[in-house]
Amino acid sequence: MTTELQPLPERQTLSGFRNMLRIENSRWWNRRNILTQSIVWLASVNFIVAMPILVAPILGESGTILLEEGVDIFTNIFSIVLAIGSVILLQGSIVGEKQSGTAAWILSNPISRTSYILSKLVANTVGILSVGIILQGAVGYLIISFGTGATVPLIPYVIAMGLLTLYTLFYISVTLMLGSFFSARGPILGIAMALVFQDFLGQIIDSIVKGFTSILPNRLVEAAQALILGNPLPSIVPVASTLIFVVLFIGLAIWRFNKTEF
Repeated sequence: MTTELQPLPERQTLSGFRNMLRIENSRWWNRRNILTQSIVWLASVNFIVAMPILVAPILGESGTILLEEGVDIFTNIFSIVLAIGSVILLQGSIVGEKQSGTAAWILSNPISRTSYILSKLVANTVGILSVGIILQGAVGYLIISFGTGATVPLIPYVIAMGLLTLYTLFYISVTLMLGSFFSARGPILGIAMALVFQDFLGQIIDSIVKGFTSILPNRLVEAAQALILGNPLPSIVPVASTLIFVVLFIGLAIWRFNKTEF
């Protein structure tokens, strides 16, 4: 009797994606985490926004805030918190599992490395979208409307939140990419946080490459402000360029992670 060895089929590109997505979602969608995240985001965004828009006029420290001022305050604070919050939440997503050996254990199962990266992208995007953007955007809408006494058009506001979602996806994807390249949190935080203040770096590059600042994701914040105020979208360029950045970063994350030895 002879026994022939049978070759195992190669893992498909998205093998194990559902299982990995279930694991990642379980980290987000539990009562304690949702409550904690909601409170933290609320305190970081709308508590700060409410101070100049709602509290200061009541205390007589300022007059009624105009709609343009309220939108400017909200979108600027909101965008900074979204960027920093996304980086902080994801800076250890891959590195932490590399250091603990969890990544090697997970990949010893029939789960592809592409599924590993994409599951983190999808789960964290949906989580931040739900708690960080939809919930805070709804509360912010009420604060702006009540504080300024103006009627904020709902549909343009929703589209503006979509632009801020794309803006946030930039930071989610770049943080995941950095996590696939580095094995420590320091470089990830340093580089990602530098990108939060990309206008300063962009202006330096723009002095060499004219028009560079027009493709930066920060232009999406200005576009969101314009839409909320009932103005047309200033340019489609930052929308297209940010989409390209996101696809590039995720592609690099998958490529680098596939080259990583455990």
